[in-house]
Amino acid sequence: MHKSYRPERLLSEQRYLELPPKQALSSLGFSAGDICADIGCGSGFFTLPMAEIVGENGHVHACDIDPAMLEVLHRRIEAHSLKNITVERNVPEALPFASERMTRVLAAMVLHGASHPLGLLKECLRILRADGTLFVLEWTYVPPEDGSRQQKRLSVDDMEQLAAAAGAVIQTCEAITDHHTIYRITRGARHE
Repeated sequence: MHKSYRPERLLSEQRYLELPPKQALSSLGFSAGDICADIGCGSGFFTLPMAEIVGENGHVHACDIDPAMLEVLHRRIEAHSLKNITVERNVPEALPFASERMTRVLAAMVLHGASHPLGLLKECLRILRADGTLFVLEWTYVPPEDGSRQQKRLSVDDMEQLAAAAGAVIQTCEAITDHHTIYRITRGARHE
């Protein structure tokens, strides 16, 4: 199920302080010349910094299901005069990109809200080159003290099951803030 957010909330100063996007992307290995996808790009919190990192020899393909978010993203791209971003609207669990095109794919804060998370994960892997990497950024799962299931958060076990069902492997899983966990996912076997 898709929940719409106000674009300004997703671009708040607090969010930039808690999770500096350019620093986070650089630490994940995004670099000049990469061909990337930002899945569930929203208003461009990661899209614009990603475009700066990949530079004029790289490209960012951004997609979201919310036209209001994409409208804000288009204005931000124009305001920053960025020429290496393509923006597409997608439907849930169907990405508008060619297979095996991307060197890196980022799905930030979208898998937990997808109506079919396995389908979305498979789509992310479909567009990824064989030697590429998928990064899934999600809320960190913390088991509630009363034993009930925390709403809309995926545990490490949930992510491992999804990755296995999609024919992929979680190479690393790391808490990058007190509230966010990043999963580095590839096709095939675990790399040692």
